[in-house]
Amino acid sequence: MKLRHGSTFTGYGGFDLAARWLGWKNVFQVEKEKYCKRLLKRNFTGPQLFDDIKKFDAKPFYGTIDIISGGDPCQPSSLQGEGRGKQDPRYLWPEYLRIVKEVYPAWIINENVPGSIFNGILDSKISDLENEGYTCWPPLLIPGAAVGTIHQRERVLLVAYAPGWRFEQLFATRIADQQGKGKLSGKSFTPPAVGIKAGHTSIRAILREANGAAERLAPSVRNGGIRAGGNGVVPQLVYGVMKEIDRITEAYINDHQL
Repeated sequence: MKLRHGSTFTGYGGFDLAARWLGWKNVFQVEKEKYCKRLLKRNFTGPQLFDDIKKFDAKPFYGTIDIISGGDPCQPSSLQGEGRGKQDPRYLWPEYLRIVKEVYPAWIINENVPGSIFNGILDSKISDLENEGYTCWPPLLIPGAAVGTIHQRERVLLVAYAPGWRFEQLFATRIADQQGKGKLSGKSFTPPAVGIKAGHTSIRAILREANGAAERLAPSVRNGGIRAGGNGVVPQLVYGVMKEIDRITEAYINDHQL
């Protein structure tokens, strides 16, 4: 069973790369930064690329997406920022939640900075998802160093799953097709057993290790690339969590003979 994945606040495609490593199908991406959009167009084939999340209508994807990922902008919660929280104009969790409500996927995975724990935004996210019928895992706080980077960059991952009937609704009509339908978003392969190689301190090196893109786009890496790397999620960091989602989903399908 190959899950169908849609990403929001896609950035350079950290979640999408992890999905590719698992053999999932990347169905859509939502990203407005020009540099990141160039990366996505070069490195992914198949997913529809949308621009402004505020204008993105996800309703046509209802019933077709198994998991939605995304890291809404961290500036409202960053300990290095102004600390404006929900009053910050870059607070875009409501747009992420709107897309979840329009698609109602079996799974969601959200990423943000540890500051969202302290300002109450993480609690609000959990409450919002539970009000929509989701059950949330205990939030995960994972540093980049856990997957081999030499930088800490702790990230909070919030994972939630829908009621069992939603799993059955999504998967029952597709289980006979074990190969999945449509074109996968690029060649599937297994990520390195160890994450980012020790000694890779630059954003260029991190992006190259992640998807090979920074080498080709080296002339612009000092501007758009640094911003993309700073905002983006390390794909090796989310890969393990997404792999567990994959395992749980497969077990559910087998146990319920879908």
